[in-house]
Amino acid sequence: MKNITPYILLISLVLFATKSIAQNPCTDDLNHAVELYNNGLYDKVFELLPSKIEHCKYKGTEKELAKKLLIGAAYESDEQEIADSLMLYFLKSDPYYKLQKSDPEAFKMGRKNFSITPRFSIGITTSLAFPSVDIIKRYTVSQAADYNQDYKFNFSTVSGFDFKYYFLAHWSLALQASISNKGYARSIIINDSTKVVYDESFTEYKVQPLLEYTPITMFNVSPYLFAGMYFSKYDINNGEIENSELPGGVSRGVLGRTFAVENNRNLINYGYIYGAGLKWQLRKFLVSLNVSQASDFLPYTKTDYSAVSPIMADILYIDDVFSFKSLDVNLGFHYIFSHKVKKKW
Repeated sequence: MKNITPYILLISLVLFATKSIAQNPCTDDLNHAVELYNNGLYDKVFELLPSKIEHCKYKGTEKELAKKLLIGAAYESDEQEIADSLMLYFLKSDPYYKLQKSDPEAFKMGRKNFSITPRFSIGITTSLAFPSVDIIKRYTVSQAADYNQDYKFNFSTVSGFDFKYYFLAHWSLALQASISNKGYARSIIINDSTKVVYDESFTEYKVQPLLEYTPITMFNVSPYLFAGMYFSKYDINNGEIENSELPGGVSRGVLGRTFAVENNRNLINYGYIYGAGLKWQLRKFLVSLNVSQASDFLPYTKTDYSAVSPIMADILYIDDVFSFKSLDVNLGFHYIFSHKVKKKW
């Protein structure tokens, strides 16, 4: 006969564990509270559970069940004020609780009387920027040169931080801060053969307060509109002649020549921004995707300096007077760390 001692030992351990669970007094008391509630003995639920919640220190689903039984019993006993207070406490600890079929009916009805909206959120943003310029005035050095050339911008991304305050059901205030590295190049064609290319790069620091409006929410997805102002600071990284050639590729001797252009730039600027997008909320997390248009109020280049003292007139280049604008695609990830819970009526 085979040795069955290990099997007997295993079965004994299983039976002992099962018996221990069944004899857990805290679990038994909670099951008893369920029976009392189902039998309509709501006053007995009130007598039993408060002390047991404090003594047993229920966790997870047991703690949740005990709270729901108390709230349901309060509503069933017409203790409206007590029930609302308990429900308020319950929803503040778990603002995105999803009702279940097994929940007490009174608890379900009471939950529907409360609204939950975000209060504060923080997040990070990243953007693809498509900058361009508004030409205010063009200047020419050589009458034979073509100065009506487009500005070409480097591919740039924007990284930022977002803080948001939801002060009404459909309205919120956002404060965003961002940093980006940008640059542009401009070619001047002289006599259809000589080419001068000016290249400049800079770092932009931006702070922008925004007002957002969210009209509706369907399936956790919300369209929204926003508008506001921004304040920016530019740090010039370099301004240089990237290439200057005569016919046949002969250099004019200014290849790589750099220029101090800070005096010819408005390094502090401000402007307006507006846009629209969609946001998707999953409990305490929010993902947003939007498109925005921003335009500087002040020109990037200074009018008086360009007109009086062209910094590169000796090599047939002179700054236009222009301001920046940008079409951006923005992606944000936000965490809602505070909520507002209130009764609807």
